[in-house]
Amino acid sequence: MTELRINKLPSPTWNFLKVNEAVINWDTPAGKAAVDINADEIVSAVGGEQTDECSDINYAAVTVKLRERSGSVRINITDEGESRAAALSLVSEGDLTAFLNIGGSGSLIVDVNAKVQSSAKIRLIINQTTSHSGRLVMRMNTDVLSGGTFEILSFFPGTSGTFVDNNVRLIGNEAILKSKTAYIAGEGEKLDLNYTADQIGKRTHSDIKLRGALDGTGEKIFRGTIDFKQGSGGSVGSESENVLLLSDDVVNKTLPIILCSEEDISGIHGATIGDLSDEELIYFASRGFSKEQVLKMLKNSICEDFCRDANDPQTEELAVKRTVSKV
Repeated sequence: MTELRINKLPSPTWNFLKVNEAVINWDTPAGKAAVDINADEIVSAVGGEQTDECSDINYAAVTVKLRERSGSVRINITDEGESRAAALSLVSEGDLTAFLNIGGSGSLIVDVNAKVQSSAKIRLIINQTTSHSGRLVMRMNTDVLSGGTFEILSFFPGTSGTFVDNNVRLIGNEAILKSKTAYIAGEGEKLDLNYTADQIGKRTHSDIKLRGALDGTGEKIFRGTIDFKQGSGGSVGSESENVLLLSDDVVNKTLPIILCSEEDISGIHGATIGDLSDEELIYFASRGFSKEQVLKMLKNSICEDFCRDANDPQTEELAVKRTVSKV
């Protein structure tokens, strides 16, 4: 058993709020996770293993490279019911689409490193199918060079503990980040998200959106930081979250933060947090829907929104199956 300190807030706030970082007890990974790779013929995708020098943990390692043109890859990572680890590296000089499915019922650590070369694009679709009892730690670091675009679409349907630390550096001029996350957290489930966009180059653009629903005793923390570094003149950044509270016992903490060391920028942040009003429930009841049916439809709509954006039948099948199992 080891103690992990992750999801550290770049600009700490009051300690009594208990949001500056996540401290969790984690079973030391027994070895590498199971990985399945299915790559387009013009995409280089190599599987192997690597060892963390500090912890001696053996990771399953996947390196994906795309040079010029466009291509796609599908990667399935599972923990096989134990404590496992995997590392994924993505490099693109063209237009790469990566479908990443993460599943299992144990404890899984996934480290993702990505590099978007100049004028290139990486579109990463993350679909979590981990069972309710499973846990996930996902640590992500991405560099985007001049004119590059990093688009990330994620669906987290709820587990006993999902922790995501997503750090993106818009290094080059006119680099772009598009991030959209859908989530559901129900009875006994916890979701802890830390998203950071460092806008370094000139005229960079970041757009971070989240939409989710909390039910039962579900808990969720979202830390979203857009940091306009000195020299990032002409840059634009926005972050927003729409949270639907479906129970009086849920716990929601939303921290949209903008840091600024540059004058010529535009930063927008905000959140919409609320529950169903009696008037809305009466409206649905007048059309023959019970409260339970309404809550189910609302949670299903989170999944449907993700599937619409992913626009991929295989991803949709897995996401719908996982959502149906819990609503």
